[in-house]
Amino acid sequence: MNVATPDVRVGDERQKDLEAAAAELNRRPRKTLGWDTPAERFAGLLMNDPNTRVATIC
Repeated sequence: MNVATPDVRVGDERQKDLEAAAAELNRRPRKTLGWDTPAERFAGLLMNDPNTRVATIC
């Protein structure tokens, strides 16, 4: 799937469609990730990296 890069302008509706497609793909479990979703795996990487600082809401 091609995703618009920041220097490519697309209409607001098209951008919403692209964001929805990306979100759907990131919520889809992958066999190659041990049935984790890409979003879960990315979150795990952030939580396990001592050099990463992520804002949290308490």
